[in-house]
Amino acid sequence: KEIKADILYLDERKASATAQLSGIKVRGTLDIIITGYKMGLLKDVKSILDELKNKKFWLDKETYDEVIKRITPIPP
Repeated sequence: KEIKADILYLDERKASATAQLSGIKVRGTLDIIITGYKMGLLKDVKSILDELKNKKFWLDKETYDEVIKRITPIPP
C-alpha cells in the first residue's frame, strides 16, 4: 500500500541511505528523543541514552555527546 508521508522514521543505515537518495527525509530514534525533549515530553535524555546503550542500541561517544549538546541550552 502506498502512502504519502513527509518523513520516514528508521535507524537502519542501508534503508536510510536508499530513502535519502530517493529524496525522502529520514529521521531516527535520536531525532525523536531530541524532539520529545524540546517539546517538553521527555526530561532526562541522558538516562534515556544510557538505557538505549544498555539495550545494545549502537551509540558511539561522539553521537552521544552531540545529542547532549543539542539539548543543552546556550547560556546568554
